[in-house]
Amino acid sequence: MLLEPFNPLSCWNSGGLVGQNYSESMAFPNWLIILTWESIFETGICFEVKDGLVTADGMLRQEPDAMQTATQLYAGHQTGLLAAAGWSSHAFVPVLDFPSEPDRQMELQKIFERYPPETGDEFQFNFVRSVLEDREVASSTFLSFPAQCNLHADFFTKDLQPGNFITIGTIQVHPVSSGSFHISSPDPVAAPIIDPRYLSHPLDVEIMAWCLQFIEKIAETEPLKSLLKPGGKRNHPTAYMEDLEAARDYARTTASTSFHPVSTCAMLPREKGGVVNERLIVYGTTNLRVVNASVMVIIPRGNIQSSVYAIAERAADTKVGFKRSENCAFGL
Repeated sequence: MLLEPFNPLSCWNSGGLVGQNYSESMAFPNWLIILTWESIFETGICFEVKDGLVTADGMLRQEPDAMQTATQLYAGHQTGLLAAAGWSSHAFVPVLDFPSEPDRQMELQKIFERYPPETGDEFQFNFVRSVLEDREVASSTFLSFPAQCNLHADFFTKDLQPGNFITIGTIQVHPVSSGSFHISSPDPVAAPIIDPRYLSHPLDVEIMAWCLQFIEKIAETEPLKSLLKPGGKRNHPTAYMEDLEAARDYARTTASTSFHPVSTCAMLPREKGGVVNERLIVYGTTNLRVVNASVMVIIPRGNIQSSVYAIAERAADTKVGFKRSENCAFGL
């Protein structure tokens, strides 16, 4: 048992995969739960735009003139960059783009044979496969941001280039890869051991590479194409990807989390690694419930916030209800 080294704490084993499938983790003062973590990945390409187009680059570089103009527009008219959202567009897309359906199915079969499921990944792999095989279901998200991002730095606004850019980003909404979240000490304030294992399954790298190639197609399509500077700069020399292998390398170098961790206390049958039942009660207990994103078995395509609200509403509306004496873990 993973918790045994941390005696004399009151340790409990639900029988489920607590702490695996890193999607998210939870820890309680009297119950230590080890969780499996799943989260979504994102990357993108920055394209230099034609001269005269207004972007947010000056603000990200904190140039005095750009900051003053944005402040004045917002103070006087509630307009300008300070009144705009960060992402200016958002679309869910089935990425696979082939000349015909037979070509698509043939290529998919090759990919699934090349990157089979690993031990423990079968459930997630089969779900992702079903998404990719259905051309009516989105497998990725594409977004645009009116400025450049330094995807090779530890924070995207560091060491920005001069000039004006647009970033087209992509998010893999259903990854196969999952990690873990474990306690490291009997000390409740000690940092946990988190291993997200991003892109650990090669199928995820392949999907991200397809997404990056699709970004190239978006940039070459009107009306966006006419807004980009011909031969313009990009965010990094490796952002000029001539083939799928270059796209794979770029994905491995630049992909980061979208901060939507789920699945560490999955609502599944106990024999399948579940941690909570359909009433959100932790297996092996009678009055401990988990009410947060960790009970999600599959990460939602959209932001997890509304789904967390739905779980909380369901918990609040349950016919059984919560007694004041029951222990509930609310939150993300």
